[in-house]
Amino acid sequence: MLRATGLAQKHNSTYRYSKLNGKTPLTALARLGTRLVFPDRERVPRHPLEKPGTGSYHLVRFVRSDCQLNIFGELCSAPPETQYEYVVATIDVREKKLKLSLGPTQVAEYDYQLR
Repeated sequence: MLRATGLAQKHNSTYRYSKLNGKTPLTALARLGTRLVFPDRERVPRHPLEKPGTGSYHLVRFVRSDCQLNIFGELCSAPPETQYEYVVATIDVREKKLKLSLGPTQVAEYDYQLR
């Protein structure tokens, strides 16, 4: 049985995607020349986290055939042109907005209240 890290390594080194021009995720990441940074395991945040008053959260989501996005357990409709595409969902905390972008283009904007 593969553990989660083994499964992720196998997937990221084996599967090729047309959105990545036929490259595997690891090959595409290597070409970016960017180093991934992960949170420090020694300082685990307490739960529930305090709600921020400013800033933005950026989420990458794949839009399936139903054009629904899952944003922290809430479903949000996405425009038809985003079907079968990766979008960036940005939550602007101060403006209380959820903005969807397809590549460099913003394609939708919704009112969004942190719960």
